[in-house]
Amino acid sequence: AFTRADLQTLQALADYCAGALERLRAEEAHRQSEDLNRTILATAMEGFLALDFGADPQGAITDVNDAYCRMTDYSREELLQMRITDLEAQESPEEVARHKERILSGPGDRFETRQRRKDGQEIHVEISACRLAGSGQRIFDFVRDITERRRAETALREAHDHLEERVQERTAELQVANAALRESEARRRLALDASDAGTWSWEAGSNQSAWDDRYHEHYGFEAHAPRSFEAWIARVHPEDRKRLLARIQAL
Repeated sequence: AFTRADLQTLQALADYCAGALERLRAEEAHRQSEDLNRTILATAMEGFLALDFGADPQGAITDVNDAYCRMTDYSREELLQMRITDLEAQESPEEVARHKERILSGPGDRFETRQRRKDGQEIHVEISACRLAGSGQRIFDFVRDITERRRAETALREAHDHLEERVQERTAELQVANAALRESEARRRLALDASDAGTWSWEAGSNQSAWDDRYHEHYGFEAHAPRSFEAWIARVHPEDRKRLLARIQAL
């Protein structure tokens, strides 16, 4: 038979086993969560890197994903020996420090900069940075390569500037042409006034006529009379009208 002491021992053993099992379950859940996070970062299209400014004021790189390795052409092992200032092609260490302080003191930061690949080529990147609560001076960056977008924006801006230049040039050309046309019209009007002549025109396709007042007056039309081809041809002498219409139709 079990004594009270034996029962207490068994209960303590059961409690210990239950606690150990619970810890194992928690550790397994944590491991699965870590594996899931690692899988997400490994398969993400955006680059990821973790920086530790506590270990190095210039931002020691403590973790990266494959996308960031492809983006910079460095291996994971090479990047883990570097600092973020080693990759910066645009910002000075002082500017990096200002970004760090803004991230550590607030909800995060989002900015654009240029980084240098292993072959020396510079790429434009957009960085979304944040710090998790309780992570000290560790900062987590998601990095997107926006080089092609910046090139497209530059090309679009240059095309727009070129179009603006062409519009300005064309506007100047039209102003010169219009000035010349006005001058030509003024000279024509002076010549007509000097000769007491009138003008008449007819557009066959649309059957539209245009007469000036002097022509209208010379041919004896009343002020309210229509200014049309039909009205004009009706005033041609009957002996000439048929011949004139035949020549017009032959044009």
